[in-house]
Amino acid sequence: MVATAVAMASSVGAVPPATASPSSLSAFTPCKDAPRAWCATLTVPQRWDAPDATGSLHLTVVKRTATAAGAAYKGVLLVDQGGPNGMSADSLRESWYEQFTAPVRAAFDIVAVNQRENAVHCEPPQVSNTLPLAPDPGTFDDFVADNVRYAESCRPESLWTIDSLDRARDLDALRRGLGVDRVSYYGVSYGTVAGQALAELHPTTIRSMVLDSPQYPRLGTADYLVSAAAGIEDIAHGFAGWCQAHWATPPDRGSCRKLVRAIGAGGGITARRVLTHLRNLRAWAEAGKLYGINGGPVGPDDLTGLFSTMHLGKDDPQFLEGRANTLAQWRPRRREAPAPRAVDGLFQDTQTLLRCNDFFDRTITTYEQWQDLWQRGVDVAPIARTSSAHWTWMRACLGTDLGRWRPGPFPSGVPLLVTAMRYDSPTPHGWARRLATDASAPLITYNGFGHGAYDATLAHAAGRDCVARPVEEFLVDGLVPADTRCQGATAVPGA
Repeated sequence: MVATAVAMASSVGAVPPATASPSSLSAFTPCKDAPRAWCATLTVPQRWDAPDATGSLHLTVVKRTATAAGAAYKGVLLVDQGGPNGMSADSLRESWYEQFTAPVRAAFDIVAVNQRENAVHCEPPQVSNTLPLAPDPGTFDDFVADNVRYAESCRPESLWTIDSLDRARDLDALRRGLGVDRVSYYGVSYGTVAGQALAELHPTTIRSMVLDSPQYPRLGTADYLVSAAAGIEDIAHGFAGWCQAHWATPPDRGSCRKLVRAIGAGGGITARRVLTHLRNLRAWAEAGKLYGINGGPVGPDDLTGLFSTMHLGKDDPQFLEGRANTLAQWRPRRREAPAPRAVDGLFQDTQTLLRCNDFFDRTITTYEQWQDLWQRGVDVAPIARTSSAHWTWMRACLGTDLGRWRPGPFPSGVPLLVTAMRYDSPTPHGWARRLATDASAPLITYNGFGHGAYDATLAHAAGRDCVARPVEEFLVDGLVPADTRCQGATAVPGA
């Protein structure tokens, strides 16, 4: 289901040009609903490239004061939990603060600002969100026209150009408002895009930066989608390896036993045989012959969606067992082909606006190009075909004039640590490798399924030692770790 963005006065709001002013930060006062947190308002221009011609945005800021003092105090840590449409300040006021380890909470004033895209009102895309994933020449013109309608519906018009460079300028305005010359930065998921933009614009203001489960905005649209498809296929292969390692594990402890039995291999199984079964499921689904336990049809988009959301368990073996049990329930039968399944709930309207401006390069203009790009994804991902989310996000950009930011190389002078889960649907591990290589930065890889290595691993001793401790030592003391790979609760042997 598509959700319409609503600007909340307590979080982010737009005011007319008549009251526009340079960026400023109000005084901090205790937050009404969380007295241990401190709240303020950051006022910034709607458009940084035309601050006098547009109105202002009022963005909520939350600060959690360092618990240490004196030499143990290291300054300000700006944090961004991503999104798009994220409410980093609201989250920091609530439970997100507890996910930072005690040494980080002690050393830093942890500060977050709500993202500016929450001030945008758009009428959600209608056609793109009701279509199956595979391209269809009969629907191409309709959804392109609807995309154009969507982009033109966004208000205020001054925010049509919103991208992560704007978010980075908001972050730097926050730094200036706090009265500090340098900050440390932690960004996760889409917050890594704003972090990379901040590094590009203001490299000398960054004391240290951790980018966790990073996006890679230097890719063109085609390479972005093909690499996302390859990432989902990698997850399918990783799942097969996990299944091989856990075919005999008792139920409710992270077991692949039911799927192994459904395949007909009660005495053990190999990853290769699991992959063969997954390819068979794909073929049966495309032929309209695959059904679930209740008799409902299972389409090819369902299999794509299952692997595109494999990160949701956050390194939980029982979550993978649940996915294995679902696959075990999907069986072929001879019936008429089901109607194509619609894809819904994969993007929101202002998410689309920001993602298009960050990742859409406007090189895809025809159905033939779109179909060719789909086939490129299928070629590298014969089981998964594509990434449900990334494909749907970029499909909503076609035909629009969105697409603003083309980032340069990551600046060499910014101290950077990259962390990543090995099997991550929204941000494939290959993107983390490319960013770390580009920046000559260390990469910590946590071998498991999830999204956000820092918080996803805190519940497990291996994650605490492998990810959380190096992150806090890097942020607090500037200790640079070596490239590291360690085993999570959902580790795949040999990955």
